[in-house]
Amino acid sequence: MTTADSLFLELPVAEGLPRITLLSPNPTSLATLFAVWDKELKKLGKSETPEPQPPAERSDVLNLESLANKVTPTDHAPANGSSITILLEHQGVSVLLGADAHPTVLVPALKALAEDRKVPLPLQLDVFKLSHHGSRANITVDLMQAVQAQHYIVSTNGAIFGHPNDEAMARVILKGGDRRKIWFNYRSEHTVKWGAVDLQNRYGYTAELPAGAHAAVNIALAAGGIGKGPST
Repeated sequence: MTTADSLFLELPVAEGLPRITLLSPNPTSLATLFAVWDKELKKLGKSETPEPQPPAERSDVLNLESLANKVTPTDHAPANGSSITILLEHQGVSVLLGADAHPTVLVPALKALAEDRKVPLPLQLDVFKLSHHGSRANITVDLMQAVQAQHYIVSTNGAIFGHPNDEAMARVILKGGDRRKIWFNYRSEHTVKWGAVDLQNRYGYTAELPAGAHAAVNIALAAGGIGKGPST
């Protein structure tokens, strides 16, 4: 790494092994968690308070432009900010595992990485597992301007916080690149709407939901890697 050490860290690996770049947490995030460590430990095992949810919207009345541009608070939870986000690259395939990273940490890290590798923004990846299960507080317009992927993964059953949020999904669909496919590992009221054929046709994306409660999905990836140019 040749740019600011606090923004990202490329881990040393032997030749032929996956390339791993740490994008979150940064030293400030860790210091913030340390200050409230005992308080966060006491939360473990307790039921969490669901994130406030707006009334559900039907797919035929969703206004994605309005949702994507809505001003929403960003995530500042210390525990989330300490989560480990990595970019994994191997045999020409790139996968960003977003964990619960704060966008205020992840975006600067991605920009620094692009500058260090001398590639334009947004970084073009194969897979982005969305931060915090597709929360509006983590998937921001700024983030979509820093990174795009061909495949976006939403991993949650939505039981506690009602993720993914509509605002986050609208940002992915409208600003996530041209060849975007969204993968959901659960069928729920928060995910099935995005599989609506009318939405997919209107906005030119594709969605994949499991066929049943115990079904699985497989993503086949072709070699590409960072620096392959904008998606087409």
